[in-house]
Amino acid sequence: MVGGRLRPFGCFNGKIARPRLSAGSDIRAAFDFALEPGSRNLIDHERGLVAKVFNRPTRAMTGPSFGAPGVAPALPTHDAVHFHDDDVSDVDWPETFRFVVPDDLPSGVYAMRLRCSGGRGSSAICRRPAAG
Repeated sequence: MVGGRLRPFGCFNGKIARPRLSAGSDIRAAFDFALEPGSRNLIDHERGLVAKVFNRPTRAMTGPSFGAPGVAPALPTHDAVHFHDDDVSDVDWPETFRFVVPDDLPSGVYAMRLRCSGGRGSSAICRRPAAG
């Protein structure tokens, strides 16, 4: 706990490419991070396995073959995923609040104050001028 709030600990910060899971000499999974880089899917094509990443790690990062002299062109060079302890995206929580920006709200930067029994915070909202 940090300041009375639960926080993740022991997070990994770094890149991973071409992970393999094995039991002895038997390969159980070998994910190719170069496949579907715009999705949350991590693919092991040979075994038909699909894993999913959460909290939006950065995909299509340079892997072990990037910049290596004499690497066969068939080897992918951007086949790593970079994980950060502060990556955040949709965590699939159910929607409990919705805010619709009024059409007549002038352009500018606003702060929405958020409060609950466990604390408070604010979220920035930027309204740009109408097109035209």
